[in-house]
Amino acid sequence: MGASTLKWNKSQMSMNDCRHKVIDHSNDAVGGRIPETDPRTIMLSDILHPRRSRVPSTKDWRPRVHKEFDRENRFHVCDDGCKHYEWGEMINKKIRDCTVAAPGHMIQTWTANADNHEFTMPDSSILEAYCQLTGFDPATMDPNDSHGSSCLNALKLWRNSGIGGHKIHSFAGLRPGNVDDVREAIFLFGSAYVCLGLPQIAIKQAVWGLGGEPGADENPNSWTSHAVCAVGFDEDVLTVITWGFEKRLTWDFFRKYSDEAYAVLSQEWIADGKAPNHIDEKKLKSLLDAMTM
Repeated sequence: MGASTLKWNKSQMSMNDCRHKVIDHSNDAVGGRIPETDPRTIMLSDILHPRRSRVPSTKDWRPRVHKEFDRENRFHVCDDGCKHYEWGEMINKKIRDCTVAAPGHMIQTWTANADNHEFTMPDSSILEAYCQLTGFDPATMDPNDSHGSSCLNALKLWRNSGIGGHKIHSFAGLRPGNVDDVREAIFLFGSAYVCLGLPQIAIKQAVWGLGGEPGADENPNSWTSHAVCAVGFDEDVLTVITWGFEKRLTWDFFRKYSDEAYAVLSQEWIADGKAPNHIDEKKLKSLLDAMTM
């Protein structure tokens, strides 16, 4: 179903969370991604071909994270009875650290699903990694001095030095705006590191889709360049975590505005020899070895 025809009925709007609430980000220090690609980056499609996985039409890694949030009362119930889960902003509404905040949300997803105990990175660790990555002065916390970083540099820092003591094994590129690639990355590795050149039309949209307020700019990056953690999908939408919220975007929006994305594999996604998708460690590690850049 295309973005222009996608309609949300009342039952969907109040299903179990507040992804469909309109949140105005006009005054936030949002985004912070500096677009950068490297032709040497190994692509996931090249690694998997011709051994592509059978990916389900729907996958959502959030439920076990929600169980952790429920247990720790890290949610609030809205007026209509739906729950809003507090993933944590990872400081991204104060400084432009989305390229480090997204990894923080990926670690939450991996740990909740692999060993049933979600780990939330403290803001101090996110800030330390961001300062190491960009040279930002934490004494000021001035968003005007927070210029962001590329996803590639953040991934290399994560792999080589770690973020808050958490390292990844490797990463591979996804073809820009390719729905099959991002679905496969989420299914295989528990999340995807997705980059978006967000347009002005998305500033107040409840669901990110094509079309918006009359006069708003639809051009990529006319609002901000952003990195998010993608954790689920179905036939119509992709679900991401951004600025502490769960957000949906239509596939047409993803195709148009995602200009960079990565599959990321970590040992934290594997417990007792298997990943939560029931793929054994040996197979995943064979992919991991091929993903080393």
